Amino acid sequence: MLSYIGGKSKIAPNLIIPNIPKDIEIFIEVFGGMFWTFFKMDLKQYPNLKRVVYNDFNPLNYNLFMCLQDPKTLLSAINNIPCQQQGVEVTPPVYKEQFNEFQKEIFSHGLTINYPDYGVAAKYAYVLTQVFSGSKPETSSFIDLKGKYKSKYLTFRDKLSKPEWVEHFNRISEFRLGDFEDVNK
Repeated sequence: MLSYIGGKSKIAPNLIIPNIPKDIEIFIEVFGGMFWTFFKMDLKQYPNLKRVVYNDFNPLNYNLFMCLQDPKTLLSAINNIPCQQQGVEVTPPVYKEQFNEFQKEIFSHGLTINYPDYGVAAKYAYVLTQVFSGSKPETSSFIDLKGKYKSKYLTFRDKLSKPEWVEHFNRISEFRLGDFEDVNK
């Protein structure tokens, strides 16, 4: 999905998923983050899976995942945000200024999110994809690709129309915003 601190993208295939019974009916990720364990699962291997629950205490993650339920609308919001292009170096640093503006806006203590908020989700995805490994997006600095590499933002954008990703988005049946201890309540 996206790089995020504590992400399980590398360990899910070999350490976590082999321990998930194939006959489960409910999959709950109590520390949802970017939901890598679920996205790495081959859904055909879980024919009884009826309910998929995403939980995270981060309201920005929660909002992003709610927006994934309508990938076309999220894609539209993402396409409204210009980003670095491979092979194109831009000066002055307009993308850095945009990054700083989004970072300040979405991590301000006064931010109110009316779930689902596609504009906030697109800005959040932009910030996450412009910092090193999604680490500390609220304080990290912008990484200027200088036109040498494809933006991770564009990679994320492309996932919104790929059938294998959309299938996973559509299987998420419940969203919870809260502490892991409250998931079963």
